[in-house]
Amino acid sequence: MEPPSAPARRGRVPWQGLLLAVSLLTFWSPLTTAQLALEFMPSNAAEWEDVLFLAHNLPEDLAGYAWFKGGRVDSKRQIASYKIDTGVNNPGPAYSGRETIYPNGSLLFQKVTLEDTGYYTLQAIKTNFHNEEVTGQLRVYRRSGLSDGAIAGIVIGVLAGIALIAALVYFLCMIKSGGVSDQRDLTDHKPSASSHSKESWIPKYSLPSEFVEGISISQPHVGVSPHILLTTKDPAETQPRERLTRPRPGRPK
Repeated sequence: MEPPSAPARRGRVPWQGLLLAVSLLTFWSPLTTAQLALEFMPSNAAEWEDVLFLAHNLPEDLAGYAWFKGGRVDSKRQIASYKIDTGVNNPGPAYSGRETIYPNGSLLFQKVTLEDTGYYTLQAIKTNFHNEEVTGQLRVYRRSGLSDGAIAGIVIGVLAGIALIAALVYFLCMIKSGGVSDQRDLTDHKPSASSHSKESWIPKYSLPSEFVEGISISQPHVGVSPHILLTTKDPAETQPRERLTRPRPGRPK
């Protein structure tokens, strides 16, 4: 009789072969390589911002890079090229003076405008001349608000205007208060009576008749005895004059 363990040995052979086949397939299968890619930072740029075209998954054995404006490699639309061994940027026909290529293949685009919107292509130049290309799209939008410099200028102008108005109001208030003070001083120092004359109200019937005649009589209120205004001048200003007396009418004979 066959030993009971014989069938079990024959059953293990297929599993060992399957594991060996999987190992061979894994060993011989080619490694998957990442493709060259672009990233724009920021992805949507406003006018006058700086944008970095960042290159990812660069191949090995690189000799240099070249950047083009548009969706394909075109020598007439080359922005710039970079040689790794020399580290020199060589401008192309589409170079505007705002682009710089870095050793890692990335491109810095300074102060982008609306006209810079569009596609851009990176060419990775290999030593075996099996070059790789990748294309990306840049989007530039118009600024809806004012720039920081314009806002600062407006704020400074408003503050200066407020300060000027406040100074003008203060100046006018000072002038007005000074005029009122001068008027008050003049009123306080104004003499109550002339230094050359004295006035007094004397009842009419207390004066002799020769002084009453020819003098105007004032009746300020009803029911009050009439008064007259006498003015006595300083002796220096008084000039001698003849006293005129009116002859009294004689009694009829």
